[in-house]
Amino acid sequence: MTRAAIVGEYNYGSFDNQKRIVRSADTSIFFDLPANLAQIPHDHSTFMWQSESIWLMTQSARWGQIKSIPKNAEELARKAWRTDLYREIADEMGIECPKDDFKIVPATAFIDNKPFDPSDPVGYLNSFEIRANRPHSFFLT
Repeated sequence: MTRAAIVGEYNYGSFDNQKRIVRSADTSIFFDLPANLAQIPHDHSTFMWQSESIWLMTQSARWGQIKSIPKNAEELARKAWRTDLYREIADEMGIECPKDDFKIVPATAFIDNKPFDPSDPVGYLNSFEIRANRPHSFFLT
């Protein structure tokens, strides 16, 4: 019964033993993002970009939920967000996925207009003036 939620095929006729299969791709867990958002082919709404895991670490550090971005952030992202398993399941279903685990997100994707490059999470974090525990300068006059 989980097939409908995975592939977006719903049988609206089962109450009378008739088949009325409606395919609704945008209700599948693998549906592609709308063209005005997707930057990479086959970027599904639920694809677990490891770069997004690193971005979440920058936000956690920005707001003081963690002290700093872990030095092994990439390793932690690989362990937590298993793109290998996602691709394996999607492949069994004939669904294509992005080939990479990391992506650069353009500034237009964010309200603060700052692009995110997962290869420099510390630089990204330091680019924000507004953040918890940011360095302050005090001047005595």
